[in-house]
Amino acid sequence: MSTLPPIENKRDIEFIHSARALAVIIVLYVHLFGWWMAVAGEHMWHYDKYQEWIVRPFNLYQSGGHIGVVLFFLVSGYIISHVSIRETRSDFLIRRFFRIAPMLVVGIISMIFCYWISEKLAVLPPLGDGIWSKKDILANIFLVNYPKGSPSISTVTWTLFIEVIFYLIIFAAPKTANYHASTCIIIAISVFSQILKYTPVYGFLGIPQITGFTPFIAILAVGRCIYFCETRKNKYDIPLLSLSIIAFFSVYEMQWPGKLILTGGDGSLTTYVSSIFIFIALMKTSNNKTNPVVKYISSRSYSIYLLHIPIGTTALSILHKNTSLPLAYFAAIILIALFCELSYRTIELPTQTLGKFIAKKLASKNKGMSCAI
Repeated sequence: MSTLPPIENKRDIEFIHSARALAVIIVLYVHLFGWWMAVAGEHMWHYDKYQEWIVRPFNLYQSGGHIGVVLFFLVSGYIISHVSIRETRSDFLIRRFFRIAPMLVVGIISMIFCYWISEKLAVLPPLGDGIWSKKDILANIFLVNYPKGSPSISTVTWTLFIEVIFYLIIFAAPKTANYHASTCIIIAISVFSQILKYTPVYGFLGIPQITGFTPFIAILAVGRCIYFCETRKNKYDIPLLSLSIIAFFSVYEMQWPGKLILTGGDGSLTTYVSSIFIFIALMKTSNNKTNPVVKYISSRSYSIYLLHIPIGTTALSILHKNTSLPLAYFAAIILIALFCELSYRTIELPTQTLGKFIAKKLASKNKGMSCAI
């Protein structure tokens, strides 16, 4: 008998829209109103108050923007656990590829184009590394710039590298009803990667670079455990969730000793605790119907995540020289919304539909072959 968890009601998935929307709004706000203003030497009263009332009292890492990143990781750990137990290996791999790759290419091309525009107009470039070779561009498209240690064209794609590692672990894990075993494998890989630092193989094949990312695999495992706690309610789920949280903080401390409790906005403990609390609170307080605006933002969150820096910061750099700062921000937000709607309609939806079509065709072909045998 299968012990795979059922989805008991729509609420179990509906809250994901709220988590995704909140995550991308936090990231966008901190990047555009915090990071860009700091580089441009500008100030806005609401961001100053945000720093005074929220960031500094709670000692939030990266002005709280990291909460958005952690929410994205928790969402992925949760939703990928849901789809992976219902999809075949080929299904899973094909759908994830068409979900990630097309928009990644669009995001990188957008960064390159906006850098070119910025140079021509002699304004501040988009936030990120601005000097790359053709090999660097190719490395960024395949996300191997991170293990190679080469420049990153987009400053946000490091999270996609971690997601891809997680996908590959899920893909390679034994297809079994015992989901506790596969979750333990994910946690063990995160821990083992840190142990490698004390072995002779450390220093080869990009291992030093990769170990800087592997602590976050454990936070994806936290999202996975929350999924099983909510949907399966097995007696081992709560202990495994506790283990994944302990493993994350332990591995994080091994990678960055003392960083969890630093003050002055450099500490991470309250950031991660707050992120897990917000995620669980959204899950527990969700109902069966998501606000249409929240659902709209959620569905376009991937486009917003990849395009808000090239489109938003380039627009701000151009417009704020000739108009008021509030008007420049209004125009930048409108441009982000328009470009993200365009990319969602012309890139995301068609390529995801294509991925589903290819997966179904492959599944039908395999089924036909098995029947023939």
